[in-house]
Amino acid sequence: IESLSYGIPNVVTNIGGLTEIVNDKTNCGLVCEYDDTIKMTDNLYTLLNDEELRNKLKENAKKNINENFSINSMIEKTLNVYNEILK
Repeated sequence: IESLSYGIPNVVTNIGGLTEIVNDKTNCGLVCEYDDTIKMTDNLYTLLNDEELRNKLKENAKKNINENFSINSMIEKTLNVYNEILK
């Protein structure tokens, strides 16, 4: 999340919660299967050599973090959970 907030696109594996942040909807990085070193290498190569894609992912990274992980967004989401519980 921290690197995305600086506009650094990520290359992640589809393990744990990583794909909740980097996925087709957020379009802020590239995803590969866990333990697929060939695809990981291909994704890194693509990211390093495709400036247009890299710039698009950079913008989407900042947008994703600002919309979903800013302090205001996190406070709003937390309050919504509390309000739902109190209903």
